[in-house]
Amino acid sequence: MAGDADDRSALRWDSAPSRGAPSLERLAPLGIARVSFGPQVLGLTLAHLGAAAAQLTARGEYPAGPAAR
Repeated sequence: MAGDADDRSALRWDSAPSRGAPSLERLAPLGIARVSFGPQVLGLTLAHLGAAAAQLTARGEYPAGPAAR
């Protein structure tokens, strides 16, 4: 229940991580327990998917990935 919740709450870093932003290793000792990456994860995923699709449609080698391990 809400009355049983711990009064300590994890700090959250709402700034978009980018070059020059503090690293996760630097944020952890400061008490930052949650970092929001926003749409960056989707953008990275789509970029990798696009590169793999281009490689396959060019009849290149199969892209490295989890199935190749």
